Amino acid sequence: MATEYQKLLDELMASVAEASASDLHIAVARHPVLRVSGQLFPLTKKAILAPNDVFGIAEAMMGKERYEAFLTEKETDFAYS
Repeated sequence: MATEYQKLLDELMASVAEASASDLHIAVARHPVLRVSGQLFPLTKKAILAPNDVFGIAEAMMGKERYEAFLTEKETDFAYS
C-alpha cells in the first residue's frame, strides 16, 4: 500500500514541477490544489482525496519514523524535495 501512495505523491510532484507551482495543498474531500503565482488551481483530473489518501501521502513524504512521531505529537516540521 505504501507504494501506491508513493506513486500518487510522485504524480502530484510531477504536476508541481510541470506547473512551476510553489505549493501543493492536499486535504480530505478535495482535489489536490497547486499554488502558481499566488493563485490556486485544483487538479480536477485527479481524484478527490479520501482520508487514507491524505494520510498515505503524508507518510510517503515524511517516512515511517517521522510520520509515527507526527501522529503522536500532532505536529511536525519538515521539508520535502
